[in-house]
Amino acid sequence: MPVISAAAYPQLMSAVTDSEKIVYLCGAGASMSLGAHQLSWTKWLLAGKEYLTAAEQTELEQKIGRWTTSELIDAATYLLAGLKAAGNYQNFMDQTIASVHPVNQILMEVLQKIWRAGDLITTTNYDMLIEESVGNPGISYTTPADILSVIRGKSPNRVIHLHGRYDKENGVDDIIADGSQYQSILDNSGAQFIQNLLSTYPIIIVGCGGTVEDPNLAGFLSFASEKLETFDIPYFYLMKKGDTAPLLPGNAVIIPYGDEYTDLPEFLKELALLRLQRRNGLKELISVNPYRESRKATSAFGRMHFTNGFLKFIGRETEQTALYHFLEEDKKFSWWTILGEGGMGKSRLALEWLRKMPSHWFGYFAKKKADAVWQFRPFTDTVVIFDYVLGQEQACADTIAAYLTAFENTPFKLRILLLERRKRTTEDDWLIRLKREMVPDARLEFEAGSYREQALCLTALGEQEELIYTENYLESYLPLLEKTEFIERCSDHRQNTAEEIQKSYHGSMAADCDRPLYLSVYIEVWISKEGHIQLNSTEELLSEYLNKEKKRWGVLLGQEELVDSYLRVLAVACAIGEFNLTDRYGDDYLSEDCRKLTQYFDEKSARPGAENLFLDLYTRMDELVETEEGDSIVEMLNDPDKLEENGNEEAVEVIRSLDADERFAYMAAYAKLDANPEEMYLWMLVNAGAATPEQKRRVQELHEAECKRIAALPPYAWIVEPIFPDIIKEYIVSYAINERDIERFARLARANSKMGLAHFIALALEDWPDNRKLQKLAITPPAEVLNYFEYYMGLLPNLRAVKDLRAVEDALLQSEPIFYKYALEVWRRIAIALTERGDMERLFESSSRFVTYLQEITEKISFRKEAIDILEAYGVGLHNAEQVEKYSLFLDKCTELAKELQEVLEIGEFCCDNYARLQHLKLYKDRKADLQPEWEKIGELLAQWEYPEKMCRLSMETTREAVRYLMRKDDTSGLQRLEDLTHTICQKQNICEAAEAESLCMANIAVKREKVEAQTYETIQQHLKTFPQSKLIRMAYVSVSQAYYMQTADYRKTPDTVIRHAKEWMELYPENIEFREGYFGLLVSSLRYAQSRDLRNEQKRLFREMKRIAATAENLWILMRKNNMLELRKKLANYQEIFYMLFLLPMTGMTSMGLNSEDRIYLYVFAVATLFLLLKMAVTDFTWQEIAIMAVLTLLFGVNFFRNGEKTLILTVMAIFGAKNVNLDKVMKYALWEKGVQTVGTITPAATGVIENEMAWLPKNGTYMAIPCYGYYQPNMAFANIFVVLLLAVAVYQDKLKWYAYVVGTIILLGAYKVLICRTGILVWGVLCIAIIGYVIAKRFHKVKWYMNLYPAIPVLLGTCTMIFPLIARKNQDFSQWIDVLLNDRINNIGEVYDQVRYLLMGHIPQKPYDSMYFDMLYNYGWILFGIGLVAYVAGMWYCNRKGQYYITIALGIMAIYGFMELLPLSVLWNLPLFYLSQILFQGNKVRNE
Repeated sequence: MPVISAAAYPQLMSAVTDSEKIVYLCGAGASMSLGAHQLSWTKWLLAGKEYLTAAEQTELEQKIGRWTTSELIDAATYLLAGLKAAGNYQNFMDQTIASVHPVNQILMEVLQKIWRAGDLITTTNYDMLIEESVGNPGISYTTPADILSVIRGKSPNRVIHLHGRYDKENGVDDIIADGSQYQSILDNSGAQFIQNLLSTYPIIIVGCGGTVEDPNLAGFLSFASEKLETFDIPYFYLMKKGDTAPLLPGNAVIIPYGDEYTDLPEFLKELALLRLQRRNGLKELISVNPYRESRKATSAFGRMHFTNGFLKFIGRETEQTALYHFLEEDKKFSWWTILGEGGMGKSRLALEWLRKMPSHWFGYFAKKKADAVWQFRPFTDTVVIFDYVLGQEQACADTIAAYLTAFENTPFKLRILLLERRKRTTEDDWLIRLKREMVPDARLEFEAGSYREQALCLTALGEQEELIYTENYLESYLPLLEKTEFIERCSDHRQNTAEEIQKSYHGSMAADCDRPLYLSVYIEVWISKEGHIQLNSTEELLSEYLNKEKKRWGVLLGQEELVDSYLRVLAVACAIGEFNLTDRYGDDYLSEDCRKLTQYFDEKSARPGAENLFLDLYTRMDELVETEEGDSIVEMLNDPDKLEENGNEEAVEVIRSLDADERFAYMAAYAKLDANPEEMYLWMLVNAGAATPEQKRRVQELHEAECKRIAALPPYAWIVEPIFPDIIKEYIVSYAINERDIERFARLARANSKMGLAHFIALALEDWPDNRKLQKLAITPPAEVLNYFEYYMGLLPNLRAVKDLRAVEDALLQSEPIFYKYALEVWRRIAIALTERGDMERLFESSSRFVTYLQEITEKISFRKEAIDILEAYGVGLHNAEQVEKYSLFLDKCTELAKELQEVLEIGEFCCDNYARLQHLKLYKDRKADLQPEWEKIGELLAQWEYPEKMCRLSMETTREAVRYLMRKDDTSGLQRLEDLTHTICQKQNICEAAEAESLCMANIAVKREKVEAQTYETIQQHLKTFPQSKLIRMAYVSVSQAYYMQTADYRKTPDTVIRHAKEWMELYPENIEFREGYFGLLVSSLRYAQSRDLRNEQKRLFREMKRIAATAENLWILMRKNNMLELRKKLANYQEIFYMLFLLPMTGMTSMGLNSEDRIYLYVFAVATLFLLLKMAVTDFTWQEIAIMAVLTLLFGVNFFRNGEKTLILTVMAIFGAKNVNLDKVMKYALWEKGVQTVGTITPAATGVIENEMAWLPKNGTYMAIPCYGYYQPNMAFANIFVVLLLAVAVYQDKLKWYAYVVGTIILLGAYKVLICRTGILVWGVLCIAIIGYVIAKRFHKVKWYMNLYPAIPVLLGTCTMIFPLIARKNQDFSQWIDVLLNDRINNIGEVYDQVRYLLMGHIPQKPYDSMYFDMLYNYGWILFGIGLVAYVAGMWYCNRKGQYYITIALGIMAIYGFMELLPLSVLWNLPLFYLSQILFQGNKVRNE
């Protein structure tokens, strides 16, 4: 007989699901089962016999007697006393109690589930088996205060030992076994209190098979029976059928669990799972419970959902390890984010992690319902997962805040995991919005709890993991299919089939489809097509998949016409969450489809097995339930005081944190639970006294129609549920709706949605941004006014993905101002999106429409200050794009709006601030621009609002720049008008900015007129008294003072205080020459006065001071020049890339033309190009580490240069140093075209006879041949240029080159070879073609990384061969002859000087070229630089592999092979991929990653 189900015991089920806490009491039987040992109390005592004498053994057996509780305790007393006396006690305990360990895996998992549920596990056993099983420490009766803290949930859970424990590892021994110890616990009030307290919870007594032999358990039961009076709290005594129960308390319930003791673990497992799944209070919190048994879904879309048990989980070990580190962090609260594209496996990873967490952690996927969390009482360390926040930021923020409050005064840790697809860097990122929606206290706590700023990012499965995934999928999927020859072959050769599918998958699908979800879909489509499949896009893949599923629906529904009807209503369900076929609102264009399906389901529901049919069609029947009055969300939002009456203080706090607009918005969204949105809106107008007679009539008609409709509803409803995952759900909506029906679909879906369509659109725009139907669905406005909130919420998360923003603007312009706050936010996002797109025409048009919107809306409703932020967004976009005319026109429209909104000061401030920015922009674009129109506008605005302080400050932001501009323009009248404006401001608002502006204007006008009026001087003096710390007023004062006193220097002395202040300020502001000039002028006026009075000593003193000032002026000039140089350097830094190209391209051009250092023009170009390189490096910011590395290398190569004059590598190294902050791909592309044009330009004139085609006499095949040079000094140079151009073409255009491009390249080189007789180049080109073929094959079989990792070995191998071949040639004459014929005497030439390089640290003076890059470098540069160069070359290839720049690695490898027989690859002018080595040193290089 199988294990008895817990459902057979209603009282037990009630306790398991409803109790706050359950106590599991484990006796000896539980220990014996867990440890698979036979150490019952009796056998434990008998095990001690071997430590006793024969007489003592006899005495022990007599005391055991009939195994009654008193006899066993008496025997234990005798045994333990004897063992302790003989010194054998510890050895006995170690060999018995301490020797047992848990081995029963099922029971261990059961205990872990019990522990996860936060329930108490108590035991009367002495061993540590339970601690080892759950991975948590224990506690005993000796510390009742600690036990009390555990029971009350004030400290983390512990295993409670009621009768002590023997913990060998930690040296704990407080067991109760003999009579005196039992008496002591009976006398211990703390221990008795703990047992009393435990008995106040339902107790499940486990391990009763040996109760008669377990005096500890028997003792507790006796205590409970005699002492406790908790008859209303049940104890459940688990026992095997047929066993005899001991004396039990009156409230004990005997629970037989099965016929065998081995049935106990399975019975307990069911209880533990029920507890995790149905525990009271959890249902409203949990959307996905990881502890529910997974049901293997057989339907196609069911198999794709992450909760199904269809496919076992594989891989992601690194991510799981990272999550475990996150879990065990010391912080009490912490949160983290998992990012990954849809279908990448985020949710499945999180689910599997939850299931494998340590047993003291409980976790689940949470519903975003703050009201449910307010009632939650944490019971253990908890993980809460929010799957998708985008578009639900407000609900998530409120729910997170509620969790933080719930855990605030508990000892338990809280971990929150947020799953999302991607993170943006802009301010509309979902995480930024989430934080913004939180109340301040919650936001601070949330910010402090951040685990890592870097999210855990999921990428595609590894190649081997993907193959295993495919095999596992086939293993689960193939048995579901009807047996055919193809299916059987796939089953018999599953691994080969998996490899074939994997190959086909990567050959067909784009890289962004490399996700487990798409792979699963592809497997099923591939099987259905028997491997004959040609797909090029995600849409094609999902279309095939859906067509396959439609066939299955056709079989289930039995009527082909019902399939299309079903697909249309399923699309609605997918769009809104679920769709009620029976009770619908809105534009009911699917009424006929709903009628047919309802009739079909009604007919089928009476037949056996209908449940499975409905399950396969994602359909269920719901009965009509009467809701209790006063419980609706609408009422709670409208009147939070009702919640306060029920004690929900946290809920009240959150609701009251919402402003009136937010509360009304959510009320409108949920009002559809109770009323038709149109009817509700009209009733609002009626109640507000704003309804027209027509509207009053309409609302009565709607009300009567609604009453009739509700009365006609049947007592049940058919609900169609959505399919999953989201990407497939979104595709079905796009697939199912016709373009002509999109508007009707949108209105039907929105009318029947409670924010579901908003969430759907937010995700759909992210997953399918280019889908035309989904785009139109997103922008279609609702028919009902109250549905506009959901319309806005669907757009806001991904508004930048909307193509037709003008249509959204149209909807906003036509909308009623019911959800004004959210409409403004949509406008703001439109401004940001258009700015990012750089579409200035549309941005200006949109800004004008927004101003129009504000003008119209403010006639109906009060102006909201958030509108200023939107005006600012438009202004910033136009300003940053330097659209002077459009910016000015926009501000003029804003000024007109400001005139209509006299009461809104902020719009005036906005206009003044932006007119100041416009002035700055106009000066930036044109130093002669006219600023007067803006000053006039600012003056009008200030006058309109009567010169408020903040507006005055904003207006003055560009005055100093304006004064300079007017001075340069010699516009005295402009200065005068500006002075008049600032003077008026100073009279209205005595602010420093205005005083500074007026002072500067006065000072400059006075200097210009060469006359200072007394009133001017007094005004500036007064400003200085008011703002004595103002630098600008001090500057104006000194300037005016020197001019003022110069006028009267012959008869009036300059006051000493004026001179002293000028001197102090000159020293305080040494960078401002105006103070020095003013002080010098005051000294001159004082000198004139001294001369007029013939004060000789004073004249000498003044002259000495003037001489000192003149001397320091030269230092000041140097300082100013230095500052100017820094500014110039900053500006020149913007042209780093151009400078680098002006260095590199002319130099490569010289090599392409066949010129070298022996040609004078080459030297001229080299000199100029080097200047550009030095200029580029001078304006580049290097780190100290980079400078140190460059200095060391420059020193080494410099020393070598002075030793032997070898400079080839110096140029290469400098080119690599100069490549920082340079787009290497762009440089390579320009170099390709430049080198190609120059090479053709050099060869063509010689080939066509325009210039003489010189001949070179070279040894070929044992004789001398005349070979044409085609414009170069030798044929090899011509061939090398052609080869390098073709190699660069491969490196630049990569996969864009088709096979025929390589054929053309081969033909060109074969033709060149025939004329130029250059064997090396044609051989290396052949190697390149083989390398590319190898790369393509490796890519097809997903072995690219393995294949490319071979390439860095090429230079090492060839360098080694260069060193070894001469040694072999010396000892082996045959090898010497063979290798010299093959390599044209290169090895023989190397062998002649080989002994000179054995111990060569630095280079020799070159004697002749050795036609080998490796040996030439060794001979000319020595072992040190040879080693550095070889390591750098290998490291560069490795780094390119790491960055995915595989074609660059191939190019470097080919040039390494070329260098085995030529010198050219040593120079960056030939081996252009060498500058990619700069990536090792610098991080600023911009390159392409595959």
